Amino acid sequence: MNAVRIACAVCLGCWLGAGTAFAQPRYEAIILHSQRIPSVRSFGWGIGDGEQVGHTGFGDSRALLWRGSPESVVDLSVPG
Repeated sequence: MNAVRIACAVCLGCWLGAGTAFAQPRYEAIILHSQRIPSVRSFGWGIGDGEQVGHTGFGDSRALLWRGSPESVVDLSVPG
């Protein structure tokens, strides 16, 4: 498989006291690996404010930034 799932989460219901339920947040898994990156793998390391950061596979590793979709990938590595 050439793609790695970057963002995923499991939500468990929250209950207090006499069984009052709170609204449960919704999470969605998104495959962020892009064909624009010359690597068979990419790894995510952090998320926040609508952005995801990570790097490509081993060897010639490249720093990457996404904004929620594979098409939004930006290579942050300095040439050379």
